[in-house]
Amino acid sequence: MDQGKLATRRPRHATEEEVRYLLQIQGVLSNTTDENEKHILINNINEELRGSEVSLASNKKTSYVIQSILQNGNRDKLRLFLSYSKDFAVHMFTQTYASHCMQTALELANTFLSDRLDEPSSALAQRLDGEPLEPLLDLVNLFVENVLPRIVEVCCDVNGSHVLRSLLCVLLGCPNASAAVKKHIVKGALMKKSNAAMVEAFDEARSAVLFALAELGASEREWLMKNQHGCFIVQMLMNNLPAEQRTKLAHILLDVEDPDAAQKLVKELIVDVNGSRSLEGLVRSAADDVVNSFFISWE
Repeated sequence: MDQGKLATRRPRHATEEEVRYLLQIQGVLSNTTDENEKHILINNINEELRGSEVSLASNKKTSYVIQSILQNGNRDKLRLFLSYSKDFAVHMFTQTYASHCMQTALELANTFLSDRLDEPSSALAQRLDGEPLEPLLDLVNLFVENVLPRIVEVCCDVNGSHVLRSLLCVLLGCPNASAAVKKHIVKGALMKKSNAAMVEAFDEARSAVLFALAELGASEREWLMKNQHGCFIVQMLMNNLPAEQRTKLAHILLDVEDPDAAQKLVKELIVDVNGSRSLEGLVRSAADDVVNSFFISWE
């Protein structure tokens, strides 16, 4: 499959004036230590930018400044950034500079949602352009919805894979550290540190991910499992999904409804450097009789 540049809906380019303003304000933000003053400054920055954060996040010179603003902002500021970004989801996941901002935003979303799922009564109700500002939980679901049509391409993209793992941490209710690439699944690590409330809240979103993967053609599923970036998405899902969804996904990816195709796939995965990583998780999660059927036939 073609791993070239993804065709996505993209935000406009940041203007020279916007870039200049943000680079100037970064120095002030870095030197401001008083939390109240920093809060006022970030409010002023958001008032000035009015949604152009998405364009600036995609800019080589200003991406790191947007990251800094997100890290120093509160839950409402994060919601604003995600709301402005949601229509450019695939771009935000896969573009080199925007992906860093998106990963930071999703890690912050995980932290805020771990604390509470709903919005406080004092939460900001609308964006600066007058549009309603969605709750953080709804915004995460919107990103899932907007990324799923391109799920394999995002999984197998060098930037998209990193950001998607951060999104999956939210959907799985697991710490941000779970997004780190591991060469092998740690025995006994399944679901040890999950946030039960988040697991329940995002059950439908996870089901949507499984459905999207089930709808893929056999060649796309195979590419996902053998790809150097996609295999870590498979591994993460196998390591952290609730047991029932984990088994269901393993059976989907192994194509167990077609025993001959499944046998052929397992033999190919087991000798592939990336495919073997995917297979390790699949074997741990598939039903015992399914796994046994693969190896008994080789005797």
